[in-house]
Parts: sequence; structure tokens; C-alpha cells
Amino acid sequence: MENYTKITLVGAGAFGNVYLCSRNNDKKMLILKEIPMDTMSTEERASAQNEVHVLKVLKHPNIIKYYENFLDGTKLVIAMEYAQGGTLYQYLKKQPDNLSEEEVLHLFVQILIALKYIHSEKILHRDLKTENILLDRKSRVCKVSDFGISKVLHSKTKALTVVGTPCYISPELCEGKPYDQKSDMWAMGCILYELVTLRRAFEETNLPALVSKITKAHYNTNFPKHYGVPLTGLLKKLLSKKPGNRPSVVEIMAEPFIMKKLFEVYCDLGAVEVKNQKTSKFDKQKGFSHASSNTSINSMATSKSQEQFAVYCWGGGISTPMRLPLPYADTQILQVECGRTKKSCVTENGRLIMWESSPTQSLPGAMGDSQNIPAFSPRFQEGQSGGMKMVSCGDMHTACLTDRGILMTFGTGSGGCLGHGDFSDLSEPQIVEHLLSHEVVAISCGSYHVMALTSDGEIYSWGRGDGGRLGLGDKATYSTPKRVPIPQHCEAVSVTCGNDSSVVLTADRKMLCTGSNHHNKLGLDLVTGRGVEEEVQLALSFTAVRTVPFSNEEISKVSLGTQHTAVITANGSLYMIGNNQFGQLASPPVSGGRNSTRVPKKVNVTPTQRFIDVSCGGTFTVAITESGRVLTWGKTIRGQLGRSAAGSISAEPEAIRFPGFTNMKIVSLSTSHGSSLLAVSGIEKNEQDLETKFRNSWDTNTWREEGKKPQ
Repeated sequence: MENYTKITLVGAGAFGNVYLCSRNNDKKMLILKEIPMDTMSTEERASAQNEVHVLKVLKHPNIIKYYENFLDGTKLVIAMEYAQGGTLYQYLKKQPDNLSEEEVLHLFVQILIALKYIHSEKILHRDLKTENILLDRKSRVCKVSDFGISKVLHSKTKALTVVGTPCYISPELCEGKPYDQKSDMWAMGCILYELVTLRRAFEETNLPALVSKITKAHYNTNFPKHYGVPLTGLLKKLLSKKPGNRPSVVEIMAEPFIMKKLFEVYCDLGAVEVKNQKTSKFDKQKGFSHASSNTSINSMATSKSQEQFAVYCWGGGISTPMRLPLPYADTQILQVECGRTKKSCVTENGRLIMWESSPTQSLPGAMGDSQNIPAFSPRFQEGQSGGMKMVSCGDMHTACLTDRGILMTFGTGSGGCLGHGDFSDLSEPQIVEHLLSHEVVAISCGSYHVMALTSDGEIYSWGRGDGGRLGLGDKATYSTPKRVPIPQHCEAVSVTCGNDSSVVLTADRKMLCTGSNHHNKLGLDLVTGRGVEEEVQLALSFTAVRTVPFSNEEISKVSLGTQHTAVITANGSLYMIGNNQFGQLASPPVSGGRNSTRVPKKVNVTPTQRFIDVSCGGTFTVAITESGRVLTWGKTIRGQLGRSAAGSISAEPEAIRFPGFTNMKIVSLSTSHGSSLLAVSGIEKNEQDLETKFRNSWDTNTWREEGKKPQ
């Protein structure tokens, strides 16, 4: 066991426990099945040893991969592949409606392919069921598992032992007759029935009644109308009472409608998604593409030089946008994230980059000679080689999400915001074990709290709960993720955390808010055309907004500042609400008066201008227009507007300049208390000189020249 680190218990049964583990040498996630041999009968030990033997023999992409087995004290440990999507049974239980025939065949054919291979090795599975079919993260690839009671046939004789799960056992097994591969085909019929109807073919409240129903092959044949006759006809053949009437795997594969799907599965499962490549109309329709072997070196070089990515930073003493160095000149950026103490980004190839500052030395990449302007050097996050798709930063903690839906956190553990059950600090990302059974699809960090959204639409929160920011109905602090209730009939699609509040956007583009409503920054006041009719100071759980126009408009984007909020509606209008002491609502503050009207203000730049993104800092706002202009307004202190301005407040939205690019496209925007990060892509106006190329390809240990060598 010294080669593995246990992460969490994922299952327990009569034969032992199943753990999700990390292999120490490469951090690969595996499943370890522990079987206590000392408490087992002779037959049970034989079953465990049989599973090891069968797994060693079977090597197929649609069968769970076997890695090794070893003894740990008195326990037999089997190391196997980890399938993130759970079981086919769980997947079908979550479906609100019947699957399409295309999806039924896509899943069924893969199980069929695996079974053909199993039977070709003279092995009976004997326990085929939806609980033993595992899926990948996207629920597209099936893998057969659990060979504990499989039978190796050394000849053409039939097996005699009565084994299997009651709902899936064949009539001949119920009657104690010898059986062969046709019993596995009966189980395939039961699986196909579940795929078609989302329920089991044979179910009863007691075993005698179940056996009676199976031996009579009595099941409901009222199949959904959208399935074709060939499919339902195959299902009826598989559930024939007489084994001889059931088709074999080879016979099923010869069916024309199965052959077509076999061809698609064999092609699609091997296809590799190629990004940033022009594809033909045919390839787009098929949903996959293959890299051309005819691409010349010159065409590749031209493509690389056309589009460059850059990350700009301002605020925190940097008065105009400063281009941050990237590890390599061809680094492509997916997302940037700016925290109070961290600047980070996720690259196209799934790497997490952090920028470290040094105000006392001028490292390559520092744009300016002033000693008060920090120099930044990029570094890849230690212990992480790829697979990241999202990062979010709080005041002193960071959460990052992998492309497999696994959440990791690190930084300061104050308030339990790392979610590991304690308040300890971590220097490297560590998996949040409490969410391992879920696929996380989105994350957001507040100052000292975190929210995570799963693929099932569930929300989890943890950290400091002051003011009700966690949405759990109280103000308590939690150091592990807790399920957050939201109003019935609401489906969450995004989460946003602020300093002391949180917002959820629903599938119908409505806002639900929790936490402090100081200055009505969450829109929880009852505001109508007549003005403010009822004020709300805070909400302890997610509540629908009541302030017009938020309550009756479709919302596409929300950003929470310290005391103000920005909201973009579906038609591209931008509204500001909250404290306007420093002009952060894009209107001049009232001298000596009340700067919290508690009524949203629409930002008007031009009559036809639409907004596509916005981010609120502590006392300022940054917004992106549809035409690609980057506008800022609010308090001008320490360069947080990224432009020159007269006075301490600049309430009028004005554009920031980014020299050096043509056809500039905004990739990602993020702000923190006093700083901003912006990732862009475009074509550089002029060929870079050698010195600039050195600067933009700075590696923390070496200079790397990306251009021509000097003559």
C-alpha cells in the first residue's frame, strides 16, 4: 500500500471495500478493491482469486483495466481503472425522459463488443447488469466490470452453478439447468430493456414471484413508440425463454442496424478532438475531426504567428496596462483570475500558471523602470502537469477545477475555506474529498468562502458564513462542503461569490441571492416603478430578487464588488446597483449626500452599445462592450482604472488603450479588490524585436529565444 494514497471510500459490499486512490508515482486516480481473505469461506476466496485471474486475461478498451494485485496483511488488494461517470444504473436513474434510439444503441453496442471479446476468451460473465457497467465522465464510453463470479469454460461443456443477480438471471438458471453463453445474452436483453424503458424487465417483491415471472418470460412489452421495430424485435429475441432462440453476439452484430452503429462506435471512440483547426462541413456534422497529415511546416508557422495571446495587468500601483510575461511565446490562455494576493491563469493545454511579483528587482517582463512597479515572473503550479479547466481566487485561497470534474484547493485555510474539514494552510492543491462523488462543473471563490456547482445542478458551499453568504440558512462557518438548498423548480447553471454574498443564475436566467444586501446590492429590496417599497438587509438562504428590472429581465452575467454589483441582461444592457461613493455605478457621487439609491442605474455609453462582460472591484468597475472596448470607472487610486484620470474619482466610463494588437479579441476578464487581469488574443502590429521576444518567452530559470538567431 506504500505505492498508493487512499482518498475516499466509494463502495462497500459483502466481499470488502472499494477505495478511490492516488498512485504516488504519477498521481493517477485508481480504484483499489480490498478483499479480507481471513474472514472468507473457501468458496469466497476462490471467487476473489477468480476475479484476479479473469482480469489478468482480459485486456479491452470496453473492459475495466486491471493494473496489479498484492497482499496487504490478510487482505487481497486489486488495483483497477477508475471510471468517473459511475454506473449505467445510476445514469439511467437520473434520466427524466426515455433515451433516443441513437443513444441506446451507442451504449448497447459497446457492451456487446466487450461481451464478444469475453466470450472469445471462453469466459462467461454470469453477472451482467447495469450496476456492473461503468461509464466515463461524459457517459459516452461503457466499460464492463466485476468479474468476481465469472466462469472460465475450459471446454464446450455447460456450467452448473446457480449464480448472478436475481433480476438478471436466466430461466435456465432459475430451473437449475446447465447454461452457457446464452445466459449472458439473456442478461444483455435485461440491460437493453432498461436502456429502452428506464426500468427493469423483471421485478417482484419476493423471490418466488420473481422466479415465476422469469421462468415464464413474462414482461411488459409496451415499449415507447419512438423505438424502431428492429430494436424492439431484438429485445424480444434476447428475452426468449428458450436459450436456443436467443441470438449470439455474432448474430446480433450481423444485424444491419447494429452494423451501422458498430461502424460509428469504432470510428468515433478513437477520434481525437483537434482544436483551432478549420474543419470541413462533413467533419463538423460528425462531431469530430482528424489532423491532416498534409499540413506543411510553413503553414503551421504562419498559423502560429497570426494569433498571439497576451495577459495585461493594472492596478496595485500599475497605472496603465502592463503585459505579463508568459512561459512560452505560443502559450494560449483560456481564463485569467485575479485575487487579492494571486494572479493566475489556465492555459489551453490545462496548465495552471501563477505570477509571482518582486518589487526589488527588474526581471524580464517588467514593463517600466520604476522600482515601485512590481516585476512578475510566471511559474507553473507545482505538482500539476495538466488537466485544469478553471481557477478561482479568494482573498488568500485558490480553488482549481480539473477537466474530470475534480475540485482542488490550496492557500490559507482561514474560516475553513479550503473545504478539507480543518483550518490548515496548504501550499499545493489538494483534492476536496467530500465532492469526489460529484462531477463539479463550476466554482467561485468569495473572500473567505467557496461555492461549487455539480453536473447534477447541486450547489455546495463552505467557509465563513457571516451574513448568510453560504446560503445554508444560518451564519455559521463550515470547513467541509454542505449542500445548498434553492427554491423548488429552479435549476442552477452558474454560481458567483462576492465579499459577503453569493448569486446563482438559473436556467431561465433569473437571479437568486443570499448574504448581505447592504445598499440593496443584491436587488432583494422590493423596488417597483414607484420606488423602494420595502428594504431587506440580508438573506440567509437563496432568494429571488425583487428589484426591477432584475426581477423581470433575463440575466446573462452578474459580478459582485465589495459594496456594489453589476448585472448584464440578455439584451446586453448593463445595470449598476449598490454604493456609489466613488462613482463605481458610472454616475457622479452626490457630494455630502446619500450615495446608495437602492435603485439600479443603467450604464449608457452609446444608444446602440451592448455589453458582453463586466467585473467589479472594490471601488471600481471594468466592462467589455460588444465592439471589444474595455471601459473603466470609479476610484482612480493606485492605477486601478488602468488609465489616466483627473481627480480621485472618474465616474464616466472611458476606454483603456492596448497598443500593439490588431483584431484584438477579449478572452477573459477578472478583477479583485484593487487589481485587474485581462487576457486577449489578436495579431501583433509589428514583428517583435529580439529583446521583446526574450521578455515574452521568459522562463524562470533560462532565457529562451523564440525568433531568429542574431547574424
